Amino acid sequence: MKKFFNAGRVMYLLGIFVLSTAIVMNITNQFPLAGFLPVVIRIDFVINCICLFFCLILFIKPKNNILTYMMFFMEAGVTAHMGFVGIGTLLFAAGCVMVFVNGDFKTYYKQKIAALTIYWLLISIGLYFSFSIRYFIFEITLTGFYFGLLVCLYKKLEANLSYLLPPTEIVSTEINLPPKGSVLELEEYGISERQKDFILGSIMNGKTYEELSAEFHVSTSVVKKDMASACKSLGVANREALRILLLQYRIE
Repeated sequence: MKKFFNAGRVMYLLGIFVLSTAIVMNITNQFPLAGFLPVVIRIDFVINCICLFFCLILFIKPKNNILTYMMFFMEAGVTAHMGFVGIGTLLFAAGCVMVFVNGDFKTYYKQKIAALTIYWLLISIGLYFSFSIRYFIFEITLTGFYFGLLVCLYKKLEANLSYLLPPTEIVSTEINLPPKGSVLELEEYGISERQKDFILGSIMNGKTYEELSAEFHVSTSVVKKDMASACKSLGVANREALRILLLQYRIE
């Protein structure tokens, strides 16, 4: 039961409750604000129903990233135009965080960022027509604040999260690596069994050098030396570059 109710399913279950409540409020006309479109409440009702359906699917199969992104960004836009600007902006920021933590900014990130920026800019401009220039300004400044906050949090956790960014490290052209996504047999690159244990412990399991030295009964300097040697064997500059490289393969 615990394995079934993971963090993702709990989030989608709570989303089902929230969206169900929102639909009831749509039906009973309990929303106090509406945008410039006469049918905006009906549009919100339809979007809420669609997103509720998405939530039900994601509760059963939580690994469908496309449905997750659609749910967050659709709800963000329509919620902002119902007058709940703060909630809509928060949903948009949360959707961007989901794209980031799922690793989907590692490829074509410029196009994805441009598309999301254009989408949210159009939503923000629409607020000018829905309400007033004050709502538009509030939306822009609030979006800036949320993303400033996210950047601040990222910087505090940069050492653990930088592997989610597009790879910038250059692997030495002298190293002949297999196609990305295939099996990478470390032994073929002169990696010893102990180095492999250090790599798997450090890169894959997040253990510190001190923890590895205690586990394998060697000094921390030995762990550092073996890891530096492994980086050199695979043609990368440091452990972070090694992490990014290995994420692109199945390790054996």
